[in-house]
Amino acid sequence: MDTLLETKNGYRSLWLRYTALVLVTELGGLGIGFLLRQYASASWFTYVMTILINYVIGLPVIYLLLKRMPAEKPEAARIGFGGLIAAFLVCMLFSDIGTIVGLPINGIVSSLSGQSETALSDVQELLVNGNPVWNLIEVVILAPIVEELIFRKLLIDRVYKYGEVIAIIASALAFGLFHKNVSQLFYTAFLGLVLAYVYCRSGNILYSIGLHMAFNFFGNCAGSTMTGVDLAALEQTATMTPEAAAAVAPIMLVLLLKGIFDIAGLIILICLLCKKKVTFRQTSMQAPKGKGAVAFGNIGFILYAVVLIGFTVFYAVLS
Repeated sequence: MDTLLETKNGYRSLWLRYTALVLVTELGGLGIGFLLRQYASASWFTYVMTILINYVIGLPVIYLLLKRMPAEKPEAARIGFGGLIAAFLVCMLFSDIGTIVGLPINGIVSSLSGQSETALSDVQELLVNGNPVWNLIEVVILAPIVEELIFRKLLIDRVYKYGEVIAIIASALAFGLFHKNVSQLFYTAFLGLVLAYVYCRSGNILYSIGLHMAFNFFGNCAGSTMTGVDLAALEQTATMTPEAAAAVAPIMLVLLLKGIFDIAGLIILICLLCKKKVTFRQTSMQAPKGKGAVAFGNIGFILYAVVLIGFTVFYAVLS
């Protein structure tokens, strides 16, 4: 079979399976949420629903759907502690770049839907106002493990043979779209590029899981500093009182750290590019030019994108 045609068929099969995952988890979540609607106001409800739908149901479903697809794992290679620190800093940089890229689109969507541009997604709401212990379990431990298995390990292993670059992009797009809200789409997709590259370079999903945990842990800490701080009231304060200064200090520290991380990440990225350390391996069935078009210009990806965009709009209207 022609390599380009086999690439198209492989990706179409992959995207159809991931579309099935979306339908099972979203429709199942809506059904379970309806049955348990009397508990919707409980503080534990969002945590339990996320764990049940994404982890208890989602991971086994996608594993079974992909089980019959041939897999090819990236070549194993060790990444040292210094390399992981560098990767974490680049993760921070890329996520912030994604946030900046998404700002105009988020603004347009917010104006059309009537939502505030600073409206929080369910996960962001948990980070800011949720229980710190549950946040640690759900956002910092469980989410990175399951998401890296679904969007890095299981996905990339099925399409890696068709080309490393396109597999990385597919992983990032699948990950970003799956979040089903515009505010998270771009920064998670950009973050996914780095996490996917790390997996392709190492062949070890534990590295990607660890980086994802570190990223979410910083986000959890950053979100916690915002809890209970009335920024609007502080802006209207004529003088900086000791109480106001104490409230602003943690936020300024977080912003300072993010700035330091981004600058360090940018310097590291420039150095890696100048030294030609960012490389991509030739794979066993490397498709010729046009592989990007066949990987995403097929009915499978179109369905995956349309279904997720549909749910994104649906949830935006509901909120």
